[in-house]
Amino acid sequence: MRTRTIAPVLVLAALVGLGGAGCSRQLRNTVVPNLPPTVRLTHAPIDTTSEAFYVYRMNWVGYDPDGRVTRFEYVVDPPVATGAVIPWVSTTRTEQDITFTVTSPASLHTPQPRCQSFHVFAIRAVDNQGAVSEPVKRAFYSFGVAPVVQILEPTPQTLLVTRVTPAVRIVWTGKDFVDPYGYAFDDPLYYKYTLFKRGNPGVHWDAWTQDPDSLRREVAPEFAGWDSTGPDSAEVRYANLTPGSEYLFVVVAIGRSGAYSPIFDLRSNMLRMRVDAPWGGPQITLFNSFFSYTYVSGGVAAPTDPSWAIPLQVPAGQPLTLNWYATPPPGSSMERYRWVLDPRSLDDETPRSGQNDWYHWSPWSLSQTSATIGPFAGAGGDTGEVHDFFLEAEDTNGQVSLGWVHFHVYRPAFARDLLIVNDTRFNADQIVSPATPDTLRPPFGAWPTRAELDTFLFAVGGVRWRMTPPGWLSPPGIFRGYRFDTLGTRQGQANPTIPLDVLGQYRQIVWMTDLQGSDLGNSPASATLPMTTLRYMSSPNRQNTLATWVSQGGRLWALGSGFGNATNGPWNNPGNDANQVRTYSSNGVRPDLAPGRFMYDLAHWRTEFRVLGPVFVRFARYDQPDPTVGYPQPALCWKGGTFRDPAYTLLPTALSPRDPVTDPLWPYRTPTDFYIGNRTYSTRGVNLEFISQENHVREQVPAPPPANPDSTVEVATLDSLYLAYGPGYPSQMNQSSTGDGVNVTMTCYHGLENAPLVFSGTSIWDFRRQHCVALVDFVLGRLWNLPKNAPYASRVERTHVQQAVPDVRSAGPSRQVHPSPEPARVPRSPRPAVK
Repeated sequence: MRTRTIAPVLVLAALVGLGGAGCSRQLRNTVVPNLPPTVRLTHAPIDTTSEAFYVYRMNWVGYDPDGRVTRFEYVVDPPVATGAVIPWVSTTRTEQDITFTVTSPASLHTPQPRCQSFHVFAIRAVDNQGAVSEPVKRAFYSFGVAPVVQILEPTPQTLLVTRVTPAVRIVWTGKDFVDPYGYAFDDPLYYKYTLFKRGNPGVHWDAWTQDPDSLRREVAPEFAGWDSTGPDSAEVRYANLTPGSEYLFVVVAIGRSGAYSPIFDLRSNMLRMRVDAPWGGPQITLFNSFFSYTYVSGGVAAPTDPSWAIPLQVPAGQPLTLNWYATPPPGSSMERYRWVLDPRSLDDETPRSGQNDWYHWSPWSLSQTSATIGPFAGAGGDTGEVHDFFLEAEDTNGQVSLGWVHFHVYRPAFARDLLIVNDTRFNADQIVSPATPDTLRPPFGAWPTRAELDTFLFAVGGVRWRMTPPGWLSPPGIFRGYRFDTLGTRQGQANPTIPLDVLGQYRQIVWMTDLQGSDLGNSPASATLPMTTLRYMSSPNRQNTLATWVSQGGRLWALGSGFGNATNGPWNNPGNDANQVRTYSSNGVRPDLAPGRFMYDLAHWRTEFRVLGPVFVRFARYDQPDPTVGYPQPALCWKGGTFRDPAYTLLPTALSPRDPVTDPLWPYRTPTDFYIGNRTYSTRGVNLEFISQENHVREQVPAPPPANPDSTVEVATLDSLYLAYGPGYPSQMNQSSTGDGVNVTMTCYHGLENAPLVFSGTSIWDFRRQHCVALVDFVLGRLWNLPKNAPYASRVERTHVQQAVPDVRSAGPSRQVHPSPEPARVPRSPRPAVK
């Protein structure tokens, strides 16, 4: 009988050329551990005609990810006994001719030459801080290169014994070099393997583990009694191993020449295991583009507790894809998965009647790790449409964990045009007691404060600044003339998630998150520096309702120089940070830019992006000022189901910093505070997020008329709008004719995978007001077709967005939205029995 366990819920160089700043605030004092180098070995035969010796030329190359390789160390026939001193030879060369002697020749004319005379060459790299690479070893016979084999799972270890469960799956890989140069290889002809139990007769445990080659000398080359398997099944499963016992698994590869892999090593072909009793079940993770949830563990709990369910709000009218994986307990491995939607009972084993029968369990499968269901119609009102998705994950010990997603389907109303969300964390007003309009403390610190930003964005303009002489009037906000609602996220709530039914009222949203705020890790309820709502919603085990809203068809303009960092920061892998510059990468062993992340799925920044500031750079439109950079844009772009001219040339040719001629100094401010990014007046640079590797996105879309309506054409669906240039800036993609580095910092996605999304890796408040207004008019007016200065059909009450030191008023008929602390509780549909 199966045991069902249910888990309880729960830049290659420093950017010193950019004004001398060169690193993000959070990483500036971080000490990054030195990474070891790596080494690659190739070889070529020089003389193999003699019966007494043979000569190979060894070539090697080293690489150090965070420094340089200073030398190499090699050895011939290194001792393998534990604790033996290895006589490494140090060299700065990258090639060496090695002469091997032949002690026991074997005939090349026999069908299976089994020469027992072989030699081993080992090489390792040493970096500038003394770190050494893992040595690369290769064995040579007089008639060719020996095959190699490596155990992959579980990972073999030299010093520690790998802990496994009574049922264990062991996987390995091998190579058979089919030419003497080591460039061409194939799978070995077959493998021989066996399992030894410590304490059994004939098992010399201590001798074999201290001197692995002593085992080879006992059993090679016949390997009598060992099991065999072909190259297509390089794995074996053992069951019913004895808890508390130790085992030694050994595998060798047999090549087409008859030679075997003679290097016996506890890090390659030998696996020591200690068997522990099985406990718990696999730890399940479920995710898609707007949530990622990992259960605390694979434990056992009462099956009637609704807190086990992962609550989600999902969009109506489109398919819903759920992805998953599970981490088995140490020593075990995954066996299979299955899923079901809205079953009558989890114990109903009735087979499915067809492909769309989601209401009975799917067939068990290890390879299926996602399911697409829907689309769902969604329902209006407070109840919505409710469904339950269940996933079972079983490991090799028969332990089964249950994942449960309880989701409400919402259909967006899209009844209003625009919502502007201020998710920044700038300084609040300072009040001198007793507080009166004339005893407010003047703004201080970096520009802007929270109140100054509100004025810059939303003010009606032409109103006297507080605490200033008559005639000193505020400028209009850059969004003035558009009809919008505003939402501030400093609500003091422990759960600041904005419900989907609130976001779903709007066709378009402008969301602003600053860089400093995006790094805050305090409670969202903090009275001083609360975590931003975007970072909170993007953290593990939470739903990002903004991502869900984009998936529903909402059009987003994301900006502020901290948006990408807020969505990816909770998943940051410091190992990807290049020279203390925050870097999110889709490459490597632990990519932190991956499917399930907002920037990857929706913004379509899918290779690598970096977060930097403050720095001095200049911003130019993709076709300005240097045509040699080469970011060609199509004359027609696919947007919203049709081809149209995006008119990117209507954008300002450059985004210039403020100066006294274009932007008069604000009250109580100094040039250093106000004219940031302008070297003439300020020592402060700007913050930015930028793509640091080539990032081409192309999709098949319906062909434009007069083509066949059923035909498609491939087009670029991610356009580069603005580039950041800087002296000494690392050129990750292209280089300007002046030698400056250049990278993309503003893009527009307009493909089929989600609604159009404009991403600005900069802060809109860092530039000249006229350029900021032009940006707003381009996105809101040109891309979104929102009217400006249009008469209103109905009266909407004017409200102050925020009490401010300067005069702060809404730009027109706008409202401040106050979301409820949590999504409304709705009655759930009858739950299936969980046993």
